[in-house]
Amino acid sequence: MTSSQPQAWKADGKFLQLNGEHSWMRGITYGPFDSGRAPHGLPSPDQYQRDLDQIRELGANTLRLTRSPTQEFLAACEEREFQTLIGLNWENFVDFFHDPAMPKRILRSARRIVSEFSDAPSVSGYFVGNEVNAQMVRWLGRDQVKNFLEAMIDAGRSCHPGALFAYASYPTTEYLMPDNADFVAYNVYLETRKDFARYLRRLQHLAGNRPLVISEFGLNTRHHSNEQQREVLDWACEEMAQQGVAGTILFTYTDEWFTGGRDMSEWKFGLVDSQRQPKPAFHAVQNHFRKGAAPLSFLNYVPKISVIVCTFNGVRTLNDCLRWIARVDYPDFEVLVVDDGSTENVKAIVEKFSRVRYIKQKHAGLSAARNLGANKANGEILAYTDDDCMPDRDWLAHLALAFQRDPELAAVGGPNLPPPAENVIQACVIAAPGAPTQVMLSDNDAEHIPGCNLSVRRSDFEAIKGFEECYDVAGDDVDFCWRLQIRGKRIGFAAAAFVWHYRRFTAKAYLKQQVGYGRAEALLMKRHSKRFSLLSGGARWFGTIYQPDVMSHPDGPVRLYQGVFGNALFQSIYPEAVSCLTALVGGFPWALLALVLLGAGFVYFPFFLIGLVMTTTTAWNAWKRTSRRRIDPRFDSRRARAMLWLMTLIQPIARGATRSLHSAKLMAVPRGAIFGGTLLRFPRIAFWKKVGQIAVWNEEGKNRDDLLAKIVKELDLHSWKHRLDDGWRDWDIEVLQNLWWRVRITTVTEYHKGKNRLTRIRLASHMTRANAVISVAILAGIIATAWYLQWRAMWIFGSGIYFLWWLLLEVKHQAFVSRTIRLILTVGEANGFDPTTEEKNPMPDRPA
Repeated sequence: MTSSQPQAWKADGKFLQLNGEHSWMRGITYGPFDSGRAPHGLPSPDQYQRDLDQIRELGANTLRLTRSPTQEFLAACEEREFQTLIGLNWENFVDFFHDPAMPKRILRSARRIVSEFSDAPSVSGYFVGNEVNAQMVRWLGRDQVKNFLEAMIDAGRSCHPGALFAYASYPTTEYLMPDNADFVAYNVYLETRKDFARYLRRLQHLAGNRPLVISEFGLNTRHHSNEQQREVLDWACEEMAQQGVAGTILFTYTDEWFTGGRDMSEWKFGLVDSQRQPKPAFHAVQNHFRKGAAPLSFLNYVPKISVIVCTFNGVRTLNDCLRWIARVDYPDFEVLVVDDGSTENVKAIVEKFSRVRYIKQKHAGLSAARNLGANKANGEILAYTDDDCMPDRDWLAHLALAFQRDPELAAVGGPNLPPPAENVIQACVIAAPGAPTQVMLSDNDAEHIPGCNLSVRRSDFEAIKGFEECYDVAGDDVDFCWRLQIRGKRIGFAAAAFVWHYRRFTAKAYLKQQVGYGRAEALLMKRHSKRFSLLSGGARWFGTIYQPDVMSHPDGPVRLYQGVFGNALFQSIYPEAVSCLTALVGGFPWALLALVLLGAGFVYFPFFLIGLVMTTTTAWNAWKRTSRRRIDPRFDSRRARAMLWLMTLIQPIARGATRSLHSAKLMAVPRGAIFGGTLLRFPRIAFWKKVGQIAVWNEEGKNRDDLLAKIVKELDLHSWKHRLDDGWRDWDIEVLQNLWWRVRITTVTEYHKGKNRLTRIRLASHMTRANAVISVAILAGIIATAWYLQWRAMWIFGSGIYFLWWLLLEVKHQAFVSRTIRLILTVGEANGFDPTTEEKNPMPDRPA
């Protein structure tokens, strides 16, 4: 690629870069059109040349394509300095695991398409999928679908290493996020600004450390007026810009839209009509695209902000910190560096920057330095960051905008993101637990914001008399946030106001940091004793601790709400509270007791066995947590996983030991709940086995909902006991009629061409509680009788009895399953659902 050619989109923290500069992805979907037998879905060359000129007039810089384009089309995009994101089309509307050869075929196709465009300068990236149906995800299993999407990304990246890869999800499967995607993309269609703004805040949290791109947004003028479309797209573009969304892709360019073998005349989402005449929305979007997404443009008033950087011998990173602050785009701010008695030459670094004021004090600790900075500052907002942080260009503007959007906020913070690791140790430290992060009470309100990215109104800072100066290393920000909330103040969160924050560079420095955090927790316990659990000794949070590196694999059990029969429009994962015993297993008291028991094992061997079991449990718990964390793929290996496991094992023990030691010195006693949550959470164990799968075909547009309604009606008619999915299950109906067995029915519908529907039904069975109790009682009776009578033949006789018992159960099991299948097929045939096989119905065209 020559220097004159446009560079592709690149991820840059929470934002994207184009041509090496911070930029807002201003996108529009293009096509597909009726292209006859050609697979590219493009209009004639003359038509797309005129279309591209009109899109350039709109102010867009990116096209999202749902089909693989021609090289001539990409050349036309390059001439107009457009970047493209190409969708990889595959059969995601069917059970793509049913045929074992299909996943391999899909991956081969993905590699072929990506390889074809790997040298095209105007191709920035690819969508490996778009809105896999929620019922299909439920049928296949969310982990299996997620793993397959990740395999597609890996396959594509191997063919085009410099490109961006993502999956376009939607609210019904908002939990489906590939871990290796370069940005997080969602198709969202909401028609009120309040709902859209609230959901954007949620999506920013789900995106974690990655850029958020709204990959589709639009309004259908078939059901709404052109003026309503203009109004909705106007506030949507403004809201996305204000909340720091990295990219906006509107759906769609024109009302001319062809898919599934027909013209979609009932969909009128275009900014121009099918004759390419602009609608009012075109001009509204044009204004926003030309204006850009600079947060400064939305400020009605520019408050003076004082940036306060406290340092103690931080010369290794301070220069980078001040250099990045100097690049911040904000018209009225000052910078103060408070030197907390450093022995290194901090002043020499500060003097390189003319706008920075240098203040030095005798070594008194971090809190004292922060208070001194506030006393010397002139701003009405105090923005704190650390000497190992590098703020984004729009950091202050987004903080100021958050205060403007919600005047009741006393403080506002943002995320702190680790820069890319330079070696395996840094990659492990970044992935290790215990990093500073936000604790959210809701998607908008925070319970705690780390001091490395915390801003506060001067009036509220003075109302609580600043930071408590007993916190000399850490913990001051936690105490500060808690005291603000005790006074009834609210703390906000601005996802776009991020800073790069170096994690510790070595494992030794990381563990030293965790020891410091343990000491700080002892000080917090002294002043906020009701915030700490008596048994575990750890802090109790009312909100959710956000861990971007484990968001797709939360630490602990989760429940997925999918709605009755999996039909909820918004489906979310809800973490369940981790039991106190689970938290205790990884902590210092447990480790200390295990060590004592191991030592006592030299006197009494059973103590050694108990200690060994406790130690093994701790190690296994640490390994489970390690497996849920993401390590930079460049450094992920067995060695890295072993190193991360060791850090995960030692971190809570080192932190807890320091907390316990200093708590004893300070006579700090936790006065919170004894257990700090549920004492013990038993895992859900059920030995369900798949016992059959059938399929039915309908050509009248009837789907699984129609079939399920008829099945339920039939069950009621025959008085078969059953229960329905309550929204939290991964099955539809559980038949309870049989004394010995239960059968669960799960369904999914594949939407084929026209009104053709293929509904798959899966049956799984499980013994009832009565069955289990009686079977165990019979087995126990046989064993007890044989042992008591000391009759060896009884073992043979008893085994025969038990075999006959299981044979009887299996006969009843097969009979019950067969009756259930006959009922389903009878109901289906009576309502137009014909039993079928894959061979009778070859794969039709992709649906609309």
